[in-house]
Amino acid sequence: MKARVLTTLCLTVFGLAALAGEATAAWDEPRSPFDYLANLSTNGSITERLFQGQRITASGCYYQLGMDHDGEMKIWAGASGSVVWSTHTGGAGAFAVMHHTGELVVRDWTGDALWRSGTTEWPGAHTRILEDGRAAVVGVLNFPPDHELFGEELIFYSTNPPDEDPIGSTVCPRSEKTEVHWNADIPGGDYAAHWLSYAHMSSCGDRCAADPQCEAFTYVPPGVQGAQARCWLKSSVSSPTASTGMVSGRIFRHDPANDW
Repeated sequence: MKARVLTTLCLTVFGLAALAGEATAAWDEPRSPFDYLANLSTNGSITERLFQGQRITASGCYYQLGMDHDGEMKIWAGASGSVVWSTHTGGAGAFAVMHHTGELVVRDWTGDALWRSGTTEWPGAHTRILEDGRAAVVGVLNFPPDHELFGEELIFYSTNPPDEDPIGSTVCPRSEKTEVHWNADIPGGDYAAHWLSYAHMSSCGDRCAADPQCEAFTYVPPGVQGAQARCWLKSSVSSPTASTGMVSGRIFRHDPANDW
């Protein structure tokens, strides 16, 4: 019987070292806003991203991890919104994505990597914003049968928590992330379509994340509906269907004023 050890790997940057399905799969329905929107994960052909302006929130509601409009991934603290951690990246259209290898990466709008967590050998890992203000990549280790480790939690830290006292966080801020399905289309719900000068699905996801009306999007590559790539913004969400070359995403939002 394989024992599994949950290992938390804290992310750091610039001197802070990182510790070490099918396209038609159904949407990963939220379990609760405080659980689902504290994590970025990946499952088969599904990846989760933070486009600019999107943030996930720690369960204590004090800290948030997200992509700022300046192209930096940051951790914000409390109602004041003070920045306690940053990737020191930059650029319009930059986004964060959790990869199947277990690595969290900040990429520019063309897909080039600007920052990496360095956790490439942790398939199935996910990113979490912890209650103490640290971002972490959390992975599961499978040990040989002769190991007597059952459910032991091993936590490795390379930095101290931010010097912030998480008091007074009685109301959770708005949280948001995007779940992306590759080789998938979302039928119906269209309210706007844009021709894209640059054939990158991130341009489509960025447009959707910036529009409160947008619940989902489908990116169509060049040569399918015209010479240019096309971005369809959708005000409603249906089940994704297989469609080679297309990329679709659904935005999950949690507004405390309209709780699940």
